[in-house]
Amino acid sequence: MALRIKAVLMSEDIPTFVRKFVKARMKSNVVNISRVSSGKRADTYFVDSKNKRYVLQFYGQNLRYQPSKRRYIYEKVRNNTKVLVPEVISIGKFRNLSYLIMEGIDGKTFADEENELKRKEKEYILETLGKYIAEFQNKIHIGKRFGWIEDTRIISQGNSNIGYLKSEVTRIVGWLNKTKNERQANLIRDYFSEKLGYLKKDCNPVLTWSEINKTNMLLQRGSSDDIKLFLLDPGSAKSAPKEIDLLAAESEFAPKDYAYIMKGYKSKNGKLDKKNLEIYRDYIMADTYSYKTMLKETEDKDYKLVKDYLVEKGML
Repeated sequence: MALRIKAVLMSEDIPTFVRKFVKARMKSNVVNISRVSSGKRADTYFVDSKNKRYVLQFYGQNLRYQPSKRRYIYEKVRNNTKVLVPEVISIGKFRNLSYLIMEGIDGKTFADEENELKRKEKEYILETLGKYIAEFQNKIHIGKRFGWIEDTRIISQGNSNIGYLKSEVTRIVGWLNKTKNERQANLIRDYFSEKLGYLKKDCNPVLTWSEINKTNMLLQRGSSDDIKLFLLDPGSAKSAPKEIDLLAAESEFAPKDYAYIMKGYKSKNGKLDKKNLEIYRDYIMADTYSYKTMLKETEDKDYKLVKDYLVEKGML
């Protein structure tokens, strides 16, 4: 066994610091290490023992809070809901990196399996996803502030802060006021005041996964061919309006598939206020696609982009 470990740890595919970490922290149970991915967020490895697989992730200084955040979210979900997520084994520091070790789930992603699924299997999985979204939104208290979750704290940042939206409203109104057209400016104020009113009064922030997509859904088949759905990667989870998860799912799935997600969601969450969903859909669309583009352009081009967007939305 020791010779096998040595051979694996000296593999050229695995960075030296990973070999040293596994040798020091995971002892002699390890029989294989393989790289899964390298990215901006984390470097991920499978570490296999005799009868179990672990997932090992390393994060740089700018994302050093991610292991504690992920453990916080996963434990909240495991302890308060029936949503299936991986178990976190340990987190900590190694040299100047943060690490996370969690159980490896034997299965394939929905993205990999989608074309092989029977229609009834697919419908069951999508309904289950809808129930999952409703369940962790309903059963996990995450606080009354909008914001990113960093470690176990909620911090206001970027478009999660209502103040950010206010500043963008002011900016757009300012651009339109240059036309000396009060009617246009008033339309803008009315349009965005509706969204601000919703965000300030009608919306109670909940835990949102934020990245509801096919690669974050892991399917595990049992001995009787039953399917379990695990939800992965809460790295972008935040305290936000509940609609954000529904809109993420809507953009990821075809309408007939999204209908089954909503069926599962409503079975656990009751009636959904369609007006609020429409309000937040427009807010997300404007923020994600229009504002980011506008900020990269000159002032004159900014004005044109805003005006074009408003015409497209039937507001001018």
